[in-house]
Amino acid sequence: MPTKRRPRIASRPPAPPEREQPRLPVQLPPPQFEGPARLLTKAEVVELTGRSWVTLWEWQQQGKFPRARDLNGRPVWWSPDIQAFLAGLPVRRIKGDPPDA
Repeated sequence: MPTKRRPRIASRPPAPPEREQPRLPVQLPPPQFEGPARLLTKAEVVELTGRSWVTLWEWQQQGKFPRARDLNGRPVWWSPDIQAFLAGLPVRRIKGDPPDA
């Protein structure tokens, strides 16, 4: 025997289900150059330069970027090489800079 449903009171609409806050991916701090020289992985170099792996590979082919070293079949870079590359990049001029003499 079916049970009778009570009529719903239309005083206010039901509260929407509580939404779970989206989880942000855990971000590791960027690699630091402090301390002794060390080998940097491909992921660290991509993060430091802000360029894709394909771009870095092309730059290596063109001689614009330090060549990777081989560590058991994996590309690694010596941190002083990457630090020198980044330090050698030109400083971007912004509006209001004095003109160069």
